[in-house]
Amino acid sequence: MPDIGLVELLVIGLLLFLLVGPERMPEALKQATDVVRTVRAWLSKVTTALTEQADAIKTPIEEIKTDAKKDLVNQLPSVDHGLGQVLSDFKRAIDEKPMDSAKPSNPAKQAQKNE
Repeated sequence: MPDIGLVELLVIGLLLFLLVGPERMPEALKQATDVVRTVRAWLSKVTTALTEQADAIKTPIEEIKTDAKKDLVNQLPSVDHGLGQVLSDFKRAIDEKPMDSAKPSNPAKQAQKNE
């Protein structure tokens, strides 16, 4: 709620005095206080309800996050093994391919020959 200083309270009191009059002013102040108290209580209940709903949503999300981390950690060895296998296959393929003793071809020159 906004902070209300002494000057604001004096202005409100003066306006209330002018609008309501001195004989009905205590009753009007009591009604205003009751309204403010009711609004604050209602806002407190709404805040509490929203916090509970947010916590109810946050808990399953945290569980999903934890499970996902566990799954990733459990899958890392198989991914590492798979990458190691791909790397060894790649090295073997490079080692098995015979190197041509001819000059390496220049793609630009081949394109000119084909034209």
